[in-house]
Amino acid sequence: MSQGRSNDPVRGSNRPPAFLGLDVGFAADRETTGIAWRVCGQIGVAVAGTQWESRQAALPPDVRFDLAAVDAPILPASAEAELPRACEAVLCRRPFWNRCKPGRSHHGLGLEFRRAGAAAGVQIPAVLQRTLLPYGPMVLSNLPVVEAFPNGFLGVMLSDQVFEAGLKLRRGERFDWLYDRALATGCLSRVLLDLSWGDDRALREVEADHDTRARHEMRAALVCLLTAGFAHAGSATVLGDPGSGWFWLPPTTLWAEWARRGLDEAIACSRVRGFPQACTWRPLDL
Repeated sequence: MSQGRSNDPVRGSNRPPAFLGLDVGFAADRETTGIAWRVCGQIGVAVAGTQWESRQAALPPDVRFDLAAVDAPILPASAEAELPRACEAVLCRRPFWNRCKPGRSHHGLGLEFRRAGAAAGVQIPAVLQRTLLPYGPMVLSNLPVVEAFPNGFLGVMLSDQVFEAGLKLRRGERFDWLYDRALATGCLSRVLLDLSWGDDRALREVEADHDTRARHEMRAALVCLLTAGFAHAGSATVLGDPGSGWFWLPPTTLWAEWARRGLDEAIACSRVRGFPQACTWRPLDL
């Protein structure tokens, strides 16, 4: 596995970087793939099916993206099919487990999700620049692809007071609950300002312009897009291990105090439970 640091193909050119966010759905009978992009400073979204023809048709034409963030497991080619993952194990520990716990992708329905991620990893090179990441650990050879985790991205920014509401959510409802509160409390505004992408009006306008039935997929894709922005900026928090891949999350400067305080404890617990390499990634020269 190679590690990127400063190989940014856009620096020194007049072309602003183009980013792609992909929420990988795997339902064969309906459109469940959310797609978001930022090209020439403008954000767009679409919903597509699982086939590449459907996804490619939804994208802006003739664009080669400089970095993509995908909401699906992105694993090294050498990883075993049913390998447990450190990034998932860390966020299944306290204090994250009842706030933004990920599904486990090494058994049950999670294996289908893992296969969907592998399929996306085969499809999207057609619209990507062939280059290293500007920052962080590479997982797919010469492809600027990172793994987004939208629930975690939103959850770590929300305060204790938000979670103290104690709302019990049915399966599949948590992401939209997190998104609504991140929007209402200004977390998403802070993200956009940190990225120098303006404020949250662009996100609100995107929602207003599209069918509410596709809102969940579009929102997830937008969070993936924000993940791509931080990955390109070199400020993302990168959590996981070299053998099973990495979650890319917001900079810790945007995390709530409970999440910053709990991260090291959760990593230590995961190491005791069999993930000795679980860590947050750091450049080799620091």
